[in-house]
Amino acid sequence: MECRLSQHKRPPFGVVTVGTTPWLKQSGRPIRATATVAQVDYTDPLTTARLSFLRLRCGESVQAGPDSIDARRQSQFTTFIRPGNVRRIDPFLL
Repeated sequence: MECRLSQHKRPPFGVVTVGTTPWLKQSGRPIRATATVAQVDYTDPLTTARLSFLRLRCGESVQAGPDSIDARRQSQFTTFIRPGNVRRIDPFLL
């Protein structure tokens, strides 16, 4: 699961849809896979209660501990993207 929290509405918020084919990579690394978006959820605005719920529900699946998510308390918007049909590809840089 990919989780993006931000203070402003910017991509991928409101842009990604089910069926979109994103490239997958770790920060600072080459692109190594593609996927098909299986599910996408947006939250606007992000409340303290919603943040607590997301920490409990998604913390492990996005590999983010409580401190990581709590550090983003000023965020107002969230985008959760669940990939499906992940396929490895030959690595490349943009």
